[in-house]
Amino acid sequence: DEVHMLTDAAFNALLKTLEEPPGHVIFVLATTEPHRIPPTISSRCQRFDFRRASMPALVERIAMIAEGEGISVAEGGPELIARQAGGSFRDAVNLLDQLAAYHGSELDLEAVQLGLGLVVDDRATALARAAVSRDLPAGLALLSSVRDDGIEVRAFVREVVQTLRTLLLLRAGGGEELGLSDAQLAELRPIAGETQAADIVAALRALGEIDFAGDAYDALPAEIAFASLAVGLPAEADALATPEAPAPAAPAAAQQAPGRREAAPRRERAPRQQRGGQQPPAPREPRPPQPRREPAPEAAAAEQRAATPARRAPPPPVLPEGEDASPELAALRERHAEIRDGARAAHQTAGALLNSRCYIKSFEGDTVEIGFQSKLLVEKALGDPAVLEAMRTAVGGVAGREVKVVPVVWEVLQGAAPPRPAAAAPAAQPPAGPPGSAPPPPERQVRERGGHLFEEARRLGAVPIED
Repeated sequence: DEVHMLTDAAFNALLKTLEEPPGHVIFVLATTEPHRIPPTISSRCQRFDFRRASMPALVERIAMIAEGEGISVAEGGPELIARQAGGSFRDAVNLLDQLAAYHGSELDLEAVQLGLGLVVDDRATALARAAVSRDLPAGLALLSSVRDDGIEVRAFVREVVQTLRTLLLLRAGGGEELGLSDAQLAELRPIAGETQAADIVAALRALGEIDFAGDAYDALPAEIAFASLAVGLPAEADALATPEAPAPAAPAAAQQAPGRREAAPRRERAPRQQRGGQQPPAPREPRPPQPRREPAPEAAAAEQRAATPARRAPPPPVLPEGEDASPELAALRERHAEIRDGARAAHQTAGALLNSRCYIKSFEGDTVEIGFQSKLLVEKALGDPAVLEAMRTAVGGVAGREVKVVPVVWEVLQGAAPPRPAAAAPAAQPPAGPPGSAPPPPERQVRERGGHLFEEARRLGAVPIED
């Protein structure tokens, strides 16, 4: 039960047993969150989705159990129990058991309502009528009387919401599937007929979102919600009608204020006389705007390629002397960057692992071995089936056929990194000692230059970046 709580390692251990189960064993994996089951597990199982039971099936089962246990339930009682169970056979049987333990084997309708915590009060229908008509004095008076009588206000409001839901269904044309008696239909049909659906929806939204903050007998939240509904604007359209599309926006010129359009033109100032009787220079004519020259597509593409830094593939290891690679292996090694990008597109972790210090070790038959520098990287690759599947798909896409990828530790990658190119900047020299003294030992040079951090990073799979 609750199989989605298993860890990834537990699922991986169970996978082989599910692929080849013993003949006398049947695994039943139950969960309420099937989306959390890994695809490698769900693809090897037959899936059955269980849904809530219908009202007639629940009523029939409750009546059968009550008859078998010698419990007499009044007419209408099984329907109330089934509605309270919410489509669950287990909850329905538990409710029947609790009612029989508390009220005995003779359960009348009042005992069922009391045991289920239902408030059956004529004031629920009266408050629903006041809500859809937005009668503030009548609604506040009803809530005050319910509070003074010691009735749980939260349960009473829940009954009012149920009545409003029935009114909405009757307004929409339903009613046969509600299971109401003739007296209830005769009382609610006139209210639904003279009320707009928008008013019922507004009342449902106002009363259905009340938060009693833990005090079920406090009438203040219900009074505030009802007052907010009553003083609000009345609904202008039916909620079942299709809303109209918004009008298109007016042009920018038409949106100017009329005061600005009718503003008087500014007075032009006379040019001032220059000293000595000279006239001011004539104003320059504004130049027409020059069209912006767009670069050619080839030049723009070349600039973009120049601005984009190229991704570097990990440097090849120093292979043992005399090792000849097959043409397929050489082709895979040359297209390592393409394999890495394909794996990264499928899974980010797979791309990160292939971007570390790793290399294609061998390609024999349908098996491709990818060598990693450290055991930690191999465990990360084998620990997640999705990562391994992303690597397999990327390598198979480059190889042109289905392959099996096996991550292994390659001792060759644990050696020294390849030498830097000749154009690279020279490495920092260790601090020189007194003239004529011998250079410090290598351990001291490494320690003074932070080399211990460098060697530890290399041991964990880091790749040096060339200058």
